[in-house]
Amino acid sequence: MEITWKRRGIAVAWFILGVILASNRIFRELAGGEDIVDAVYWFAYYSVSTMISIRILEGWIIAVIATTVAIVLREVRKKGRIDILTDLGHWLRPMCLFVLGWFSALAIIYVLIDLFFAAGQIRATPFLIGSGIGLALMLLVICDPHVARTLEGMKRLFSGERRTPTDPFTGSFLTIFFCIALLLSGPNIIAMSGLAPNPPEPMPYSFTVDAPMFEVETTSLEGEIPEEHAGWFTQNLEERNWMIHIHHPITVGTNNEGTVLPVGVLLHGLGGYDPSVMADTVHSIASRGVVVILVEYPNNARPENIPNDRVITYQEGTSNAAEHIPRFDHVKTNLNLAWTQLNNSSSDLRENVQKSIGDNTTIDPSRLWIYGHSGGAGMLPWVLTDLLEDGWGSEALIINMEASWLGSSADTHYGNLSAIPDHTIAHIVEYERDLSVHPCIGRFHQERISTRDGTAEPILTVLYLFVQTDEHGFPVVMTSHYTPASQLHEHSADLMLYPRLEAQAIHLFAHAEGETHRTNDSRTYLEGSDGRLSDLGKWSDGTTVKPILLRDDALNEGLPDGLDCIQYRVPHSE
Repeated sequence: MEITWKRRGIAVAWFILGVILASNRIFRELAGGEDIVDAVYWFAYYSVSTMISIRILEGWIIAVIATTVAIVLREVRKKGRIDILTDLGHWLRPMCLFVLGWFSALAIIYVLIDLFFAAGQIRATPFLIGSGIGLALMLLVICDPHVARTLEGMKRLFSGERRTPTDPFTGSFLTIFFCIALLLSGPNIIAMSGLAPNPPEPMPYSFTVDAPMFEVETTSLEGEIPEEHAGWFTQNLEERNWMIHIHHPITVGTNNEGTVLPVGVLLHGLGGYDPSVMADTVHSIASRGVVVILVEYPNNARPENIPNDRVITYQEGTSNAAEHIPRFDHVKTNLNLAWTQLNNSSSDLRENVQKSIGDNTTIDPSRLWIYGHSGGAGMLPWVLTDLLEDGWGSEALIINMEASWLGSSADTHYGNLSAIPDHTIAHIVEYERDLSVHPCIGRFHQERISTRDGTAEPILTVLYLFVQTDEHGFPVVMTSHYTPASQLHEHSADLMLYPRLEAQAIHLFAHAEGETHRTNDSRTYLEGSDGRLSDLGKWSDGTTVKPILLRDDALNEGLPDGLDCIQYRVPHSE
């Protein structure tokens, strides 16, 4: 008995070691002050590129697994016993238990990722985790006589030999992990077999032909937390250097030197202040000739600044949460700082940017691209208010809001969109499997922008885009709140997101260059009037990919669950 418990103790130790090492990044994030959602979020970021790389091996992975299992079964039949690798058991047993612990931790993390972000759209990850558990179990059985005897005893029990001795602990262990492996890998075999239809490649558009594309350079300066909000944010955020990044095309020495460059303002989400999160979005815009300003801003408030008994009131895509105000003020203060420096001929920022764009090239915000993701979309109306007053976007204005979150209902930070010009093009985007924000929020934003806060007839080019998930083939055309994040950049985003962003930038640059044909062609695409904006192509078997649904009055069209957003016009708490 003592030997048995010692044996189990060693087994548990190896298993736990695998769990700890596989999930150490989660623990580090939690120790650094992140909550479980953010910790899982960053783990997903860091692991997704590996999964995308492995996904390319669809078909081959199943072939290797099937070959391995076939070889093992052949050897078992040949030797007439299951434990065919007992000579190596001393080394293989701890390795198998370690691997089981490793994959078990990954299985739990996968469930959390699916629960918080993916909503059942991931195929390769659960298959690989399930296969890893299955192969580790198989290796454990063939190298450990005790486990092999237990499996043989279970087989006899199932066949009706009730008095067959077996170890219930080991038997339960084998049963549980076999079921986990089957549940994770089984539903995804077809996807990973290479037999599922493949998604289309991104479509070529006429307005991209010979459209200039530039290298991009980034010049940064240190921002500042407004004095009136010092002490508001958590200590680790207040101690961080909050930067302002100017991403500018290198037009010096090109045929486009001496042109007028449009301006972009990018407002990241609450957890996306690391500049790498929006790197691909920035490059899509700046490489097409737009100078993009990105202001990093902090998110989390100190607990003592938030009353425990407060009641947050929500109304029409906004709330009265106090946290909005310091974030919004931080962005506006630092956006003003960046623009002041760009217009100061003696500033280092102006000098560095001018070297890249050329002495005769100017930066003119009368052609404006403004983008917000999640919390950044929530603050966009207030940020845009002052820009419109200063003449930004007076010649051309494109607004892009991805997965909109709440704005502020405070009179001081609500904003006034009555000055939005008639030529505005706006895309307010909802992702079908977004588990982070309520779909009514973006619909209220569409109404605000389209009707200019109720002061005018709707602008018909203010569109609500409903992007659908399509699981017809593999990889899935997937949607989530984090589709715009660079770390989660995969094929789906190349179909539904980045071509649209590039079209927005191409339109503004062509407008500045006076290229009438390209300007009109790209505008027709962005307005959705000829079907190109909705059409994502066909799967390899000829089935049409679910299109992007365009709605010019999403607020009044109802939600998939049968409810509508009108009920949220009145103030309410949740």
